[in-house]
Amino acid sequence: MGTGGSICTDSDDDTYFAEFGDCDDTNTGVYLGAPEIVADGIDNSCKGYEECYLDVDGDGYRTDDTYISADGDCSDAGEALYTLPGGDCDDSNEDTYS
Repeated sequence: MGTGGSICTDSDDDTYFAEFGDCDDTNTGVYLGAPEIVADGIDNSCKGYEECYLDVDGDGYRTDDTYISADGDCSDAGEALYTLPGGDCDDSNEDTYS
């Protein structure tokens, strides 16, 4: 048997290795193929995007509809994190929400 070779890195002990798609080896909930948690501001699945809620009218209330954000932070215009209250029944009018 040979000796040597490379050692794979798994700093968070989640059994997913940085060398094979774990894009955040300090967080056990982040690895290639992990379920995406909507609008938490983290690319859980290592696919290079975040799924965000919508607040198109900017009234501080989100809809239950989601949108794929290319930059992964849910802080751009029209995007909303899960921390905003839900129930915006008319996201085209900032004066109408639940």
